[in-house]
Amino acid sequence: MNAAGVANALTVYEEIESRARDEAIASGGNISHHHGVGQKKRRWVPKQISPTAVLLYRAIKKGLDPKNIFAVENIILPVNKSNL
Repeated sequence: MNAAGVANALTVYEEIESRARDEAIASGGNISHHHGVGQKKRRWVPKQISPTAVLLYRAIKKGLDPKNIFAVENIILPVNKSNL
């Protein structure tokens, strides 16, 4: 994206990306990438998988990383944030 002359370029970029990802999901596409989902795209995960799968991801994370050291808040947001 060429941001020359755009005062709020980051906001514009994030809006375009958000709408593009929403449309991709609505059209049967996927948000994953060869680098995975990570923090930037995690808010779309619950739109791609079932609520049960979200709970499963959280349970696996808690079981494998109870101190939340590895990949903090990647893929699935913590339970205390409204994301379902």
